[in-house]
Amino acid sequence: MYIKIDIEPVACPRPKVTRYATYYPAKYTQFKQDITKKLSILPAITHTMLEIDLKFVMKRPQSRYRKKDLDERYPHTKRPDIDNLIKSVLDGLQTASIISDDSIVWRVSAEKLVASKSESPSIIIHIKKGGTKQIPPQSLNKTTN
Repeated sequence: MYIKIDIEPVACPRPKVTRYATYYPAKYTQFKQDITKKLSILPAITHTMLEIDLKFVMKRPQSRYRKKDLDERYPHTKRPDIDNLIKSVLDGLQTASIISDDSIVWRVSAEKLVASKSESPSIIIHIKKGGTKQIPPQSLNKTTN
């Protein structure tokens, strides 16, 4: 299943802890509500093993709209970290009841790109039914005789 969500990716931050409550910042809370609303129209996935490929298309910096700059995507190497972006999407999929629990995802691949001049920020998700590849365990303590 391919899903493209036209929303600016937001990384999952650490929760704020006070004496009275634990909460997430307003920007992340709003992102989670928006992504849940957009994903809620999709059917639930009932498989027990999933592979997810993610592509985060980040907002293009204002300084990269010059004529001499190429009009294509390029790797994004600044903050936010890709692992926190992955966490936010998996949380959104779980909150929207697309997946029952993010622990059923056994493989994730992700890339973070800067948008081309003509496109807006988005998240592209490809969910596949998990494979049955079994990799034999490798021993770290190899002895040679």
